Amino acid sequence: MSFIKEYEEMLNGTYIKDDKLSGLNTTLIPNQVNSLVRELKQLSATEGQVIRAAVRLMTELSIYKRALEMEVRANQIPDAKVPERVYVQLRGAIPISKGKRIWVGHYLGKREEVLDSGGKVLPNKMKEGREAVVQKVVDRYMEEQLG
Repeated sequence: MSFIKEYEEMLNGTYIKDDKLSGLNTTLIPNQVNSLVRELKQLSATEGQVIRAAVRLMTELSIYKRALEMEVRANQIPDAKVPERVYVQLRGAIPISKGKRIWVGHYLGKREEVLDSGGKVLPNKMKEGREAVVQKVVDRYMEEQLG
């Protein structure tokens, strides 16, 4: 979620589309929406820097939350030149908008170095790899949302 983008949309009047406000029986809801936008603009005029800083922090925290909640899975990938050599990577993805996702992967190492006898990623390798996947998602998502 990008609170900062939504805040900007609220200030420039594009957060709620006009067509959504038309076709109502009365002007009660559109008037309330317009009143809220005016109040937000007035507050932003006097406290804009503080509000932007808070909203940016909220956006960053929401990005970390989504990345930390993401499911991370292990994939085994055979070497194209030496098929007996198999590598393990962790992958994760989060949707950022309709039809758009951020996908990332992180190389862990050779299968024999990172998997236990049951074929599961060793706990220390999973923690290390999960952190790298989460950080990559956070970095890409921050760039997407905050520039």
